[in-house]
Amino acid sequence: MEKKSTLVIVDDDTYILKAIQRVLANGPYNIAAYADPKEALQFIRENKVDLILSDFHMGSMTGFDLFAACDNINKTAVRLLMTGTPDASLEVNRLSSLKIEKVIFKPWDNDTFCKTIAQALSVGPA
Repeated sequence: MEKKSTLVIVDDDTYILKAIQRVLANGPYNIAAYADPKEALQFIRENKVDLILSDFHMGSMTGFDLFAACDNINKTAVRLLMTGTPDASLEVNRLSSLKIEKVIFKPWDNDTFCKTIAQALSVGPA
């Protein structure tokens, strides 16, 4: 039996959450999807998580804020950031200091998206 990786997906847009769940539905994943970053952090505190995929621009906190909070509760999960509006705040030094492996731009290509998730899990955190 194939081991399933646990993914936490965080985006304040529920349509994006549903789209990601649909795209990854056939993969070897247990997916926990959250529109509220604080609920996602609670799940991360209480469970073993292999990968965290967070949107950058969310109402109550940024993806950077979420990953900074994860530094205190989960240092081993692979971190990926999504954004539909790339801007200067996505500076390389900040991405590196938060151990963000890759930035995924919306809209994404489904095949590339799936390969990015699989590759991130096979390599693990830096």
